[in-house]
Amino acid sequence: MEKVRELLITLQVGLSDFEETQRLLAGERLKYSRLLLTEFPRDTKEGWEEHLRGLEESLKTRERAIRQSVKRVAADLIQEEKRQQLTVKENESKEKEKVAQ
Repeated sequence: MEKVRELLITLQVGLSDFEETQRLLAGERLKYSRLLLTEFPRDTKEGWEEHLRGLEESLKTRERAIRQSVKRVAADLIQEEKRQQLTVKENESKEKEKVAQ
């Protein structure tokens, strides 16, 4: 159950950060679009485009981190379930041996 709690906390924090960055990117894209309607220096345009690419890359990185966390916790849960099943089978075998004696 601790792994599930860990996953939930990771998802809550990760999704919150992701959504905040997504809102920021949307706002920045809107600002950039408004600037495109005016004349502004080329280096300013390039700076804005680099800024937007950085935010987009940040979103991709955050999404990858969330996915990796989910996969890691899922793998841990599967391993834990397999260990529990093995323990149950071992206990059943021991019980059968006791009954047979």
